[in-house]
Amino acid sequence: MEELDLREVFKKEIVCLTKEHRQLLYKVLDSVPSKVWERPASTRYHSEKDKAEYGMLNHTKSVVRICNILSDTYNLNTEENSILITAAILHDICKYGKEVESPKILTIHPYLAGELIRKLYTGKLEENIEQVTVAVEDHMGRWSTKRPRGTPLGTLLHTADMVASNPNVTVEWK
Repeated sequence: MEELDLREVFKKEIVCLTKEHRQLLYKVLDSVPSKVWERPASTRYHSEKDKAEYGMLNHTKSVVRICNILSDTYNLNTEENSILITAAILHDICKYGKEVESPKILTIHPYLAGELIRKLYTGKLEENIEQVTVAVEDHMGRWSTKRPRGTPLGTLLHTADMVASNPNVTVEWK
């Protein structure tokens, strides 16, 4: 099978991002293997579609769809929406490898993603990039290894992730 063109796969989502968030997204997507998206999102906690091949892609697109609904519901401004959607696309970016189902990876993957974003941005992160990083790190909520900071965008991302992970919820995103 040919490699995924992630810029094409996320074309609809990328349109609403600010230039800065688009650049961040491209940097991070280019730094991880595209096979991440081919893996199941989980073998235990998600819908059957998310447990199958390309489950991570399906789960991420579902989280983004729910974030768009929440963004409209809470009337987020352009910048807040861009931060939320960027974080939604990147929230599980480091949930891959041999130990994808180990309790350790389930609790630390948000912080691995945060480290990756910070590593790609040498020097001080601009505030809105830091907000993406914090939302990604906090997306596991109370299941996190660290106490979530409870930021509004992190809370919305956590909510979207929990809804999308519920096996009784079907999200249409195409």
